[in-house]
Amino acid sequence: MDFFKNFCAYLLAILLVVVIRLYVFAPTGIIGSSMLTTLADGDVTILDKIVYDVSDIERFDVVILKRDNGEFLVKRVIGLPFEYVEYIDNKLYINGELFEEPFLDSEAYTLDFGIDDWDYKVIPKGQYLVLGDNRMASKDSRYFGFVDASNIVGKARLVVYPFGHISIVK
Repeated sequence: MDFFKNFCAYLLAILLVVVIRLYVFAPTGIIGSSMLTTLADGDVTILDKIVYDVSDIERFDVVILKRDNGEFLVKRVIGLPFEYVEYIDNKLYINGELFEEPFLDSEAYTLDFGIDDWDYKVIPKGQYLVLGDNRMASKDSRYFGFVDASNIVGKARLVVYPFGHISIVK
């Protein structure tokens, strides 16, 4: 009888871990330098897969997205649906209002662009403009266009490895 109880307890624990890993949280490795200095190559983050089931995608969230070619990328949400986004002289303007980007390294530089360069007046419904924090080394919306909400897998919450980098993703 004790064997059966222990077996059931272990089986339940394994089932819970699998369900949580598949549907709630997952470790995600960072590859590349496009999110420096926020996230570095080799960092492991905890991905929150359900956050956007209960809340909206917000400006400056660090998200994991899946491109149509199956590639996974980590980027920061800059522009939301129905917004006009432009960079002028390394400054972010959304609908004409200046926005600070305190997460950027002081040496980060964003070349001038506006979404009208792509023949858009505003970001379409259900789409997001995403950029890497290391703007000069990031393939992002400037390269592949807007990202559909359905391609955003979740939000990066914590850096858990390497142990010297443990932190909340901001």
